[in-house]
Amino acid sequence: MKTWKKVLAALLTVAMICVLAACVQPEPPAGNTATVTFYNGSEVYETATVEKGATLTLPKAPKGEKGKGLVGWSTIDGDVEEIIDPETFVVEADISLYAVWADMYAVVINSDNGTPFVIKEVFAGTVI
Repeated sequence: MKTWKKVLAALLTVAMICVLAACVQPEPPAGNTATVTFYNGSEVYETATVEKGATLTLPKAPKGEKGKGLVGWSTIDGDVEEIIDPETFVVEADISLYAVWADMYAVVINSDNGTPFVIKEVFAGTVI
């Protein structure tokens, strides 16, 4: 009878250790992470620590000036030609990304009687 209790106690101990070990999330190995710093103008908007080789999750868009819209994030401050694609952009090292803003305009298309039926905000230079 004592042997049975010892075996049961050992099995319960092993089960509890396994459950506790499953709850603890392992930290990524040292040197396997990179810091992404998001800038809105000259101010740090947000920072994120990501695993190297992972695709990037962008933060919620910061608030911009009235009449401006966030085009995207660039590796070069103010460069609208270098907007990254978050679905394919892979983080390999510490990096800074900059919010790129452009003028936005409200376009209203009126019907024959003058009632607006489409209101859309578009970036300056957009063909509609």
